[in-house]
Amino acid sequence: MKPEHILLVADLLPIVFEKLMSWCDDRIRALEAPAYWLIEVSLARSLEEAVEVLREVVSGNEGTTEERIAIVIEGCMAGVISLNETIWRLWRIWQGPDYSFETNNFPSELSGFLMDWDMYGVDDSIPDELRRETVAWYEEYREKQREICELVRPIVFLAQGD
Repeated sequence: MKPEHILLVADLLPIVFEKLMSWCDDRIRALEAPAYWLIEVSLARSLEEAVEVLREVVSGNEGTTEERIAIVIEGCMAGVISLNETIWRLWRIWQGPDYSFETNNFPSELSGFLMDWDMYGVDDSIPDELRRETVAWYEEYREKQREICELVRPIVFLAQGD
C-alpha cells in the first residue's frame, strides 16, 4: 500500500481516524520491517496530524487522476458516500487546484456527466435516468480501470463506519 493512496482516501472520503490507526498498527505488527512513514502515521494523535505526516512523505506525489477518480467511485459503490456526493468530489478533481478544468487524463465522458448534473444542481431533482447512466458509467470505469480500482479498493474501508 502506497502512502499517497491513503492520503487520497483522506482527501476524498470521510476517513475514520480510529480505523486508520488500527490499520497502521495491524500493518506494523504484520511486517518484519515496517516503513518509517507507517510508524510515523501510527503515532499521530489526530487525523489532521496523520494527514500532515502523509503529505510530508508523499511530498507532492499525490496520485494520478485515475487513482483519484477510482477512490471516489469505489467510495460510492461501497456506500461510503452518496451518488450526489461523488459528483461534487469528481468536480473537485476535474477543476484541479487552480480551477482551470484542465486535469490531465480526466475522461471527457465524465466531464459531460458532471455538466449534465450541474444543469440540475446536485439534489433530489436529478432525473432517475441520469442517475442510472452515471452509475453505469462508474461500473464501466471500474472495469476499464480494474487494476487501479483493485489497488485502491482495500483502503476505501478506512472511510467506512462500523
